[in-house]
Amino acid sequence: MLTTSFGLFVVARTVMGALHGLFVAVGFVLAMSIVPPERMGRAISVVVSGLFVSTALGVPLGTLVGQALGWRGSFTAGAVLSVVVLIGTFANSSAVITGLIIAVIIIPVAWAAGFLKPPVIADATELAAATV
Repeated sequence: MLTTSFGLFVVARTVMGALHGLFVAVGFVLAMSIVPPERMGRAISVVVSGLFVSTALGVPLGTLVGQALGWRGSFTAGAVLSVVVLIGTFANSSAVITGLIIAVIIIPVAWAAGFLKPPVIADATELAAATV
């Protein structure tokens, strides 16, 4: 989301996509390691269900945010929500609620910021003519 080079963007997305398989594999191993052996099948199904639900909900929501905020806004919203989930994973539930409130505030503000125009600075000749 911070790059101005399309080539670097494609490389970063390719690396992230390739690492997604590793993420899923680690999720399976972690899920199976925290349940008794007779519940391993259910643990794997929960991981797979989470992937499918996140895809089924995330793609349309990402498209909606992307249409409102542009592709950078969509990636920014995804990054913000990822940080919120990460914090919520290692903290109590009040951190998750606070993070979600912050995300709900940040997304409309980022969208509204797209309508702002930078200030126009007059060149030196216009300033000199205005002061005379």
